[in-house]
Amino acid sequence: MNSIWRFTVPVQDVVEMRMPEGAEILSVKDPHGWGGIRLWAAVDPEAPVVSRILYVVGTGHPCDLKPEFFIGTVEQNGGALIWHVYDGGELPDSA
Repeated sequence: MNSIWRFTVPVQDVVEMRMPEGAEILSVKDPHGWGGIRLWAAVDPEAPVVSRILYVVGTGHPCDLKPEFFIGTVEQNGGALIWHVYDGGELPDSA
């Protein structure tokens, strides 16, 4: 049975996250103005843990990532900072 897990995503260009294989990313937000990016994913808690790459791109920064890998946008500091998060997928042989 799947479960919804929350992950903290550091604000940096390329992020390597550890999460269960096959996780389905649902959304990203900065709930309640916590000052950080949170990601929610549906995961199989019994699946092996693998590495997954995420890209965090600020508004106005160069970006050649494909729109189909876009997860969502996170606004921080009353809109002073806007981050766009993309899924780079699971890394091969990362178990």
